[in-house]
Amino acid sequence: MSDEGVAKTRWVEVATGTLERNSKKESDKQPDYKGKLKLSVTPELLEKMREGDEPVKAFISGWQKEGVSNGEEYKFMSLSVSFPFEEESQEAVAKTAEAF
Repeated sequence: MSDEGVAKTRWVEVATGTLERNSKKESDKQPDYKGKLKLSVTPELLEKMREGDEPVKAFISGWQKEGVSNGEEYKFMSLSVSFPFEEESQEAVAKTAEAF
């Protein structure tokens, strides 16, 4: 069975990071958790951003982890941010290239 002209969905990871309990929280106006996110500007993300005026819809996943800092154990979330990127099949790409 040929997948000619059929778009395939591939998840592209565009950010990773961690989220930890805010140990310095002193009021309800401060966040319960805080962390860092490392954003990767991939060709797929740039293409998606150029497609239109709508924001890129990304999905976040988290894994509960445990660590040790200054001799004390703590829990944190390891994060991954990704979005579905539809790519053309190799056969469709080849046909498009042949047209030029």
